[in-house]
Amino acid sequence: MEARWVPTSYLLRWTVSDQVEAVEDMTKVLLTTGCDPAEREWAEVLALTHPRMRSYATRHGYDFVPAWYRHVIDRSDEFYHPEAFVDGAVNYEVRADFIRWRQDRSRLAPNWIRYAVAEQMLRQGVDLVVYVDGDVVIMDKLEDVADAIPADRWLASPVNGPAVDNAGPGGPLWAVRRCPDALAFLEANWRGQVWKSHPAWTDGVDMLALLGYSTWPTVRKIAPSQYDAGFCELRREWMGWYPESGRFVHIGGGGFAGKAEKIRRMVG
Repeated sequence: MEARWVPTSYLLRWTVSDQVEAVEDMTKVLLTTGCDPAEREWAEVLALTHPRMRSYATRHGYDFVPAWYRHVIDRSDEFYHPEAFVDGAVNYEVRADFIRWRQDRSRLAPNWIRYAVAEQMLRQGVDLVVYVDGDVVIMDKLEDVADAIPADRWLASPVNGPAVDNAGPGGPLWAVRRCPDALAFLEANWRGQVWKSHPAWTDGVDMLALLGYSTWPTVRKIAPSQYDAGFCELRREWMGWYPESGRFVHIGGGGFAGKAEKIRRMVG
């Protein structure tokens, strides 16, 4: 099969190892976030989860991209000059490390990278981006999540969460397929303002709101959304919340301490 490559503008922005080769006429990226070596506890977690992600990507024809600041092109001004982006955030003092990077307060925090790079990839020609949090452990790599998304849907995610009253789409696993509606949704998510007044979270809040979910104190579907026709709920088995089982298991909870040990216990 002859490989189809994404546009030159995309290739110029990535290293050779990050280039995306089409598999069965579709370019797919498994996206997660990297880290700075100085963040040792987080680096320890990623040293355990990234190899399993890479194996999954290889099996199902994805390019594996642990994105970091160097990958952000289209929204680099907002990452390196975030004053306008964060203006009006009343939760800044409480959630400072989730708004600006604790290693360098002149930058947006790395948890925003996922949204910027996912949108950037689609605009540059990637067909499907599957995002997984760095502290997600892939336990079962037999099935491709892309096969669980109907052809007429462009956004997919499990809606189960760590509690009955805290369950919504987005979060540690979501997939987005390139189309005008998907690009409009990601743009709206980036420009959203709900996160600025949320008492507990920052990134991810506006994705919930756009899909018609309440965001505090419980997370549940409360209203129809203009994006409902494009959304597909992935089966519960796709995502488990530690210590639950699932194809993908999220090691949630505050801070990094103890996550690596939990992962070691899971995978042996």
